[in-house]
Amino acid sequence: MPKSKKKTAKKKTLPHKHSEVLTVMMVDLCSYTELSGRMKRDNLERMHDIFDELCIEEIKKYHGDVIKKIGDAFLSVFKSPTNALLCATELQKRFRRFDKENDLQGLLKIKA
Repeated sequence: MPKSKKKTAKKKTLPHKHSEVLTVMMVDLCSYTELSGRMKRDNLERMHDIFDELCIEEIKKYHGDVIKKIGDAFLSVFKSPTNALLCATELQKRFRRFDKENDLQGLLKIKA
């Protein structure tokens, strides 16, 4: 009788996975639900345009990546926690300045 050959299990190798530590930042408009309920559609769209423009510009400036826009919020990541913090601080300053320059009386406030 021939000897039976033992089957040896092949090792499965997983593809190399790249990982890195990132800082996550979320920015959203304060009181959005209340504001959107009492604004005309064209004013609401304008507010979104301003929010998008200011946020994306600052996020890119501090080397962040926008992962997703969720209604009145941006989810972004940064390789540097310092850059995330600087971006959040600058965003708050920019929105206060924009609000003041356009006499919006605190209408356009954010949380980061």
